[in-house]
Amino acid sequence: IDVKQVTIVVNFDLPVKQGEEPDYETYLHRIGRTGRFGKKGLAFNMIEVDELPSLMKIQDHF
Repeated sequence: IDVKQVTIVVNFDLPVKQGEEPDYETYLHRIGRTGRFGKKGLAFNMIEVDELPSLMKIQDHF
């Protein structure tokens, strides 16, 4: 989706591969929907406590 008006992306669940490993490519694709065309954007991740290790892996990856 290339929509100039997308300024916020909210992940209600983190993308994961089999075995509960984070899917980094899908994550980047999702958050890449905002902040396009030279504009700023925000991405929010709403997670449960048990998803924190996956979020930390994503943070370390990027």
